[in-house]
Amino acid sequence: MEIKRMYDSFTTIQLRAESSNLSYWEAYGDGTVTLENIFNEASDTGVGTAINDFFNSWQELAQNPEGYAQRTALIKNAEYLASRISRAYTSLNDERTEILRGSQTLADEVNTITSQIADLNGKIASSPGTLDLKDQRDGLVERLNQILKVTTFEDNMGRYTVLVSGTPLVDGGRTYELSAEIDSDNTMRFKVDLGQSSLTDITNFVSGGELKANLDLRDTKIAGFINKLNAFALDMSLTINSYHETGYGLDGSTGNQFFKEVSDIFFSTDSAPSSGGSVSTMEIRDLNLVNFEKRYRIDYNTSGGTGYQKEEVGATDIYWRVQESTDGKTWTTVDTSNVIVDDNGAAGPRTLEFQGIRIQINGTQAALLSASTEQFDIKFNNNAALEMAVKITDPQKVAAAAGDDDTRFTITAGQNDSILINGATTVTLTAGSYTRFGLAAELESEIEAAVAGSDITVAFDAQTNKFKIINNAAANITLNWTDTTTTLEHFFGFNADSIIPENGFDTSDLEVKAGTVIIDSSNNAIRFSEDNGSTYATITIANGIYTRRELAEVLEDAMESADGGYDYTVAYDTDTKRYTVTNDDDDSGTANSNNIVLDWTHSTTTADGIFGFSSNSVIAAASDS
Repeated sequence: MEIKRMYDSFTTIQLRAESSNLSYWEAYGDGTVTLENIFNEASDTGVGTAINDFFNSWQELAQNPEGYAQRTALIKNAEYLASRISRAYTSLNDERTEILRGSQTLADEVNTITSQIADLNGKIASSPGTLDLKDQRDGLVERLNQILKVTTFEDNMGRYTVLVSGTPLVDGGRTYELSAEIDSDNTMRFKVDLGQSSLTDITNFVSGGELKANLDLRDTKIAGFINKLNAFALDMSLTINSYHETGYGLDGSTGNQFFKEVSDIFFSTDSAPSSGGSVSTMEIRDLNLVNFEKRYRIDYNTSGGTGYQKEEVGATDIYWRVQESTDGKTWTTVDTSNVIVDDNGAAGPRTLEFQGIRIQINGTQAALLSASTEQFDIKFNNNAALEMAVKITDPQKVAAAAGDDDTRFTITAGQNDSILINGATTVTLTAGSYTRFGLAAELESEIEAAVAGSDITVAFDAQTNKFKIINNAAANITLNWTDTTTTLEHFFGFNADSIIPENGFDTSDLEVKAGTVIIDSSNNAIRFSEDNGSTYATITIANGIYTRRELAEVLEDAMESADGGYDYTVAYDTDTKRYTVTNDDDDSGTANSNNIVLDWTHSTTTADGIFGFSSNSVIAAASDS
């Protein structure tokens, strides 16, 4: 009885193709699940909750800028966010490493399979009727197709040639080894050893199976996640630092970075490092225009072309082009209208400014022309997420305000600058704008300079919002806060004189918060007229501690209570840091048709240094000052 082998080549080809596709999607799906687990909020690498907690901490601090607990919580949440981002980066990078190892293992399996196919080719050629050997060989090809998509054809001796888009893995009895490696850009490459001087790169022709899934996962999907994570880390660190450095901490310090500075924001490579030009500086000029997910390619030539613009120095032109990409594979030319080229004369250097970035390329015109063409690749730090860390450790240095008048106190010469010490010596503080820490240091310095033998420590506690004065000298010291010659008592929050023995101390009776003013009997009076100066009365602001907005309200109340008949408006503008007094009716009451006068310069007015008016306010009806 004759045994025949039933074989349909068309059906076999279709089945192998579908098998390769199925293997691809199964491997890709498994890899996607792994990535989802990395960003799962239940894992130690999820970042969503950490981001929300971090920005919520800023909101909570905005509600209580002086809150020590809120400042501490902000730093802790920032550290937590930075650690989560760093761990997510590490996990993604580890997964890329595992995929490379897995691909190398699969490449080894491919080489084992192709060796077996070549061996079977020889046996089948010498014994064409051995059907079980052909079945065995087809089974190996099936497995090979699950790893990477291949094509086969059979010669007249019954031997298979196995190809990956024209590159042989098996040719009769010969095999060509496949390898998986990474290039200088950390991109996975598949290469075949054809016995030539260099390996043949078939990466772009791997179109199915587990290896293609690994390639897409590692160098497209995961690389994309890492790129976005680095972009987020860079953008957030640089943006928050740019704002934070302009603000002031509770200790009066400014210029503090919140996040640690990234070691290198940019990296560049040069296609001709030994000739032509070289990238010397790379800087961000406008943070709002930068897209940290992009990378750039700058090149020049001497002939121009689409997307190039020329510099005109001397007789010979040099043409520049800038391209952008998010994956390093597909490049788009940046329109020349968005690129500024400054050649700085024949001697150079050249500067190109685009999308918020400025790149300087050193090299004379002659050097550039000698190279004829050159390419510079610019990309942002691809380890930014790994390096992300919080720099600030002291809660007092967190800048929760912009350093304006609402967080500083103004000492004005002759108005609120003096204190009597030991009932005998008047100490005067230098006029200027101070934080509460600055006030403490200034008071300590001036007392020790003016009072012989004195040795004190003046400190401000940001947690209690109170000043503490410690006497380090052998003799008692008295700060006469209640004396009529003392004019700065409302800055420090003491209701009674401080009589401090050796090694003793005294602490403020009242909290002194940022942007607050203490009103007491020394600074609560204003001479006021509601009939264009014909008659005057003294209006009194209720004693207490007020923000500047609250102070506007209590002044308005004091003015309206002068006779109870008229309505006025007093407002504080946080942008201009100025008070406005308006003679109008804002409460559906009675409007005053007369001019009103706030006599700031009169000797009976003691609140003159608080509201910032240097001359009397004469305000007509429906007008303001």
